[in-house]
Amino acid sequence: MKNSLIFISMKWISPKKTVYEPSMNWPGTPWSGLKRMDTNPLPLDNRRIILLRSAEKSQKIADMVRKWGGTPLFHPVLDLVPTSFLEKITSEFIKAHDTIIFASANAVDFFLTRLQQETDNPQGLLVNHRIIPVGQETANHLLSLHIKPSLVPDEYSQEGILAALPHNLDGWRILLPNNLDSRKHLEDVLRERHAKVTALPVYQSVPVSHASPLTLKDHDFIVFSSSLIARFFFESQGELPHIIPVALGQSTLQTINNYYDGNVLLPRESSLAGTIEAIRVYCEQKAEHP
Repeated sequence: MKNSLIFISMKWISPKKTVYEPSMNWPGTPWSGLKRMDTNPLPLDNRRIILLRSAEKSQKIADMVRKWGGTPLFHPVLDLVPTSFLEKITSEFIKAHDTIIFASANAVDFFLTRLQQETDNPQGLLVNHRIIPVGQETANHLLSLHIKPSLVPDEYSQEGILAALPHNLDGWRILLPNNLDSRKHLEDVLRERHAKVTALPVYQSVPVSHASPLTLKDHDFIVFSSSLIARFFFESQGELPHIIPVALGQSTLQTINNYYDGNVLLPRESSLAGTIEAIRVYCEQKAEHP
């Protein structure tokens, strides 16, 4: 009997989540089995986090959700397709600019995929350029591809990029790979600051075909990584339960507020880690003060 208890404790107990205690009706013994007690549940236990991008694009954040005990659900609302503007990307075209502002991690991927068709060393071609990502998550993506950003704006938005740049950009030759549906505010203000700007829509967002139905529940967290995703989501939904939107960046928050009257979580850092941290803290505060 002693050996059985030692085996079960070594094999099954997870010190972070559960403990077991004996109870009284084990056949043929004073014990009936092992009773599970949740003495230290993970903060996202029984929480659903809806990710509005594909499983491939959302794998890192999904792993973080699972680590904290939550359940990630994938419900992409947009497909990303390349545009014909990608054909403009050549070595000479890149050399004609001294600054590249990446408006998203998706822009990085479409841009580099095309550039790899032009050169075996795209990172080397970019080494003498100012490389500016829209926020920390795009910066992290660039670093994973061995491309070092020149600066990272504090705020994840076009306004954040503008706040990080000088007011006089005379002589700057800026290439702006972005989404065909992106707001024009950034390129307009850059030109007002006397920069020479080439906007290059390298991809376009289209609604997902044959999207699986999504049944939302009260207190589901829904992560909105862009204003465009927020707009497509809310315009495709009917009446919503009491959801908890999570907005990455002020512009995304503003779009959500145009459609939704409830509270919205705004992570201090617009990154995967910042998103999960905001959800985790919210859940822990709710557990302490239900």
